[in-house]
Amino acid sequence: MQPARSEIISIDVTVTNGLKAMVLHVPVVDRGDCSDLYTAGRRNNGKYTIYPAGSSGFEVYCDMSSGGWTILQRRTSSSVSFYRNWYEYKNGFGSPTGNHWIGNDKIYKLTNQKGYQLRIEKTNREGSTYYSRYSSFRISSEGDRYRLSLGGHYGNAGYNAMGANSGHRFSTHDQDNDGSSTFDCAEKHRGGWWYPDDSNTGSTSNCYSFSDRVATGGYEYSDCTCFYYLYYYYYCYDYDYYFIIYAIL
Repeated sequence: MQPARSEIISIDVTVTNGLKAMVLHVPVVDRGDCSDLYTAGRRNNGKYTIYPAGSSGFEVYCDMSSGGWTILQRRTSSSVSFYRNWYEYKNGFGSPTGNHWIGNDKIYKLTNQKGYQLRIEKTNREGSTYYSRYSSFRISSEGDRYRLSLGGHYGNAGYNAMGANSGHRFSTHDQDNDGSSTFDCAEKHRGGWWYPDDSNTGSTSNCYSFSDRVATGGYEYSDCTCFYYLYYYYYCYDYDYYFIIYAIL
């Protein structure tokens, strides 16, 4: 079995010159994530193949303008539905160059090869950007239902709502692992997430109107993202949304 690409430190190259031969140890660039590619001199934003430890490689979108951040999720429109089952969240859906979820298995392999920071970034149509940043980020394996672990929070997005998600397992509409005994939160909010209870939504959730619920007896969902983050309020926002990680150097 060959080692994963990110595990290869150097290769031996034999150089001959007449009757003499030399063995040179040639370093090979580590490509475990986007920060490795940035360190190797890559500076263009775009799609790259990375090789986290234990992985055969997969494509991601790299934000090189910020030093090599790896995009885990992009959501800028309703063109891709995030109302998906466990298998789809496990393996990922969408395209790295568009709206997508990279896949929980990939996030697990990424975040367990070294330390990472997490940045959640939201930019509205007027160009105002809000962000939250966590000093550490990792998830456990599928056997533990991709349990979330987060470090300290800072940023200009206001309320640290995702702090309540730390320690909780991932849920989808067909695998209810949330902390609510009343609701299947992933079903109600139309998206997989690390729900601690029904009051906390995430970047995969869709909003609904409480007035519509009273009038119709049901929920009327919109195509926009509902996120309980900006200054203690639910926002059904017309935002560009990014969920990205960077290696702790």
